Amino acid sequence: MECMTKRFAVVHGPNLNMLGQRQASIYGRQTLAAINAEIESEAERLQVEVDFFQSNNEGELVTHLQQCRARVQGVVLNAAAYTHYSIALRDAISAAAVSTVEVHISNVYQREEFRHISVLAPVCIGQISGLHSTSYILALQALVIDETPVTPTSENAKDKVLLLSATPLALEVTKPLHTRAAQLQLQVEEHLFKEAEIINDLQNNTAAYAGVIVATDKQMGSEESSVLQQALTMSSLPSIAIGTPAAKKSPALFSACRGVITGFDNTAHGYLLALNALVR
Repeated sequence: MECMTKRFAVVHGPNLNMLGQRQASIYGRQTLAAINAEIESEAERLQVEVDFFQSNNEGELVTHLQQCRARVQGVVLNAAAYTHYSIALRDAISAAAVSTVEVHISNVYQREEFRHISVLAPVCIGQISGLHSTSYILALQALVIDETPVTPTSENAKDKVLLLSATPLALEVTKPLHTRAAQLQLQVEEHLFKEAEIINDLQNNTAAYAGVIVATDKQMGSEESSVLQQALTMSSLPSIAIGTPAAKKSPALFSACRGVITGFDNTAHGYLLALNALVR
């Protein structure tokens, strides 16, 4: 009996057909075709199949998501502006009963406040924002539950990643993270926000680090958050925040980081995706 190849749907919402032509300072210069080609290449690496769909019409997107039911094993969805108000798309995701990851090219938490809220997040397994085409790549990896470490693409790969949190993270998170880092020939340095020297490292000692993973935490005080936010904003290091989807007001640290990964049941999965992003 032949093994059936897993299939995933990549769904692009309104105005994404204009990528490469609109607001390059926000969305970059990659065209939609170039992003799809990058996703296709990653799918080949993961030995899965992907199909692509783009529409500016809400009804067409709803119909396509409904048709994903029992046809694909997961959906990568960039609903663009519909993310913030389309109950129809939210209901379609629920009706399809297929694991869906919400993605955004830009960091929506650095933009207008109305973009901080997603009505789709509660019915998606996770959200990845701000990493341009890499947002899509990580979403596909999350759906495949990829355990194959990516190959670092940076010619000047650093050997350390900073992991910052307000309180020590659970072993269920840190153990697989350190395992994946070792596969990538990286070290993960765990530090608490209250350690003042870390703020200095973020601003003045960036040469040794590939990037920063920030665990946003409700236990963090507002003063700590403000100081760290300023340090991240001023730092040249790429940083990715890990947290929960914003219900009303997003954490301030989301806007200070290059990318944001939320959801994934607050397991190690989001942290592994962040690590993959930092070595791309």
